[in-house]
Amino acid sequence: MKNPRAKYREEMEKNLGKIAELQARNRTLQKKIRESENTDILGLIHAVNMTPEELAEFLKQAKPDAKLPELKEGENETEAESDDEEP
Repeated sequence: MKNPRAKYREEMEKNLGKIAELQARNRTLQKKIRESENTDILGLIHAVNMTPEELAEFLKQAKPDAKLPELKEGENETEAESDDEEP
């Protein structure tokens, strides 16, 4: 007959494995949620034909205390160039 503590340890090890799998799955789901939110936000911005600079100014006015990252030079140009190309 097995020692009850050994049985408990085995069950605990199985549970730890399941927890690790679920945590990994949750991280994947969080990434997918963030990507979906970002896609929605970009769609809204494009729908009103806003440039990144215009968006930054709009957000500064809406939330003056918010710390917004600086726009990187050339990011908007690359997007505009790819939009101008015809398929």
